[in-house]
Amino acid sequence: MPSSHAGIPLLHPDYKPGVPVFRIEDPAIPSGEIYHFSTQSGLLYEVQFGRKRDNYFGFVINFGVLNESFENEYAMTHENEAFRIIATVIEIVRRFFLQHPLTEYFEFNGEFRETEKNKPSSVRTRLFYRTASRVVHPAYWKVEIQGNRVIVIRKQTPHG
Repeated sequence: MPSSHAGIPLLHPDYKPGVPVFRIEDPAIPSGEIYHFSTQSGLLYEVQFGRKRDNYFGFVINFGVLNESFENEYAMTHENEAFRIIATVIEIVRRFFLQHPLTEYFEFNGEFRETEKNKPSSVRTRLFYRTASRVVHPAYWKVEIQGNRVIVIRKQTPHG
């Protein structure tokens, strides 16, 4: 399961998901930006990569539940599925990076629960930060938390 292209690895060389990932539906076009997966409890997730306006080589990662019953609501993840969801999102980011090897920047914003509105970052953002800090290759990538955003930045970019 390589996680590098053109010699720049994204993931730590020792990274292996500790749990099985869910079956991923890749985009019809390999370089596409929208992926889907379903959990065992029936939640359908979409993971989408949107380009940053100020950095063509930067992407914002948006993911969430698509089921209509959760429209405009915070979808509660079944506790026993949370780690598989995270492992699946990491696998999707890895696959995306293989198709977009010049990527210099990933950004993630976690959705706030109603009880978190007065905190600087959401539980999801902090969980994504801890996970990203463990799995990305530290020689090539830097992980930061800025408010409610997790930023993964390539340390040396081919563009300056």
